[in-house]
Amino acid sequence: MEEVLKITDLQVEFKTERATIYALNGLDLTIHRGESLGLVGEAGAGKTTAALSILNLLPRPAARVAGGDVTFRGKSVFEMREKELEHMRGNQVSMIFQNPLTALNPVFTVGEQIAMVLRKHMGMNNRQAAERAENACGLEIVEVSDYPAAVRLAAERTGEGDVVLLSPASTSFDRFKNFEERGRVFKELVAALPA
Repeated sequence: MEEVLKITDLQVEFKTERATIYALNGLDLTIHRGESLGLVGEAGAGKTTAALSILNLLPRPAARVAGGDVTFRGKSVFEMREKELEHMRGNQVSMIFQNPLTALNPVFTVGEQIAMVLRKHMGMNNRQAAERAENACGLEIVEVSDYPAAVRLAAERTGEGDVVLLSPASTSFDRFKNFEERGRVFKELVAALPA
């Protein structure tokens, strides 16, 4: 199976005035085409830091990759030029952040915002982007707190992409008291992705 994403011995630290926080200490994982992976851990365990590392979006200068690498389709994301990162982020990898509401502009509908991404990253014209965005949403406005709907939106944003990263707020999963329930919810989220 084709290897899409590989994280090798990833070490990320955050420096503050008082201390250094070791957010990731040797993370290793590989994702092949068609696979789904759930990274589970308590709040502060580094799940979002791992996702931001994949996209090379760590907040600098506070965050620093102290070791290891993240490769997407065989190329280090830390060595990609900005144009390559823009192409990867919009066309091949998509992320739903912890609070999707903060990522949306309330002046535009969700459909309009998806259409903007499709025009920029997939080269669609206004009509094509509007039609595809409407198909993704089903309606022009989607309840963003509906996580399966958000998963479908992210999948639509990636177009023919390879990776959808979910970083749900810990409160989204707090109601699920054990890993079996959380695993069931993860499987439902994966099932929401288009084939």
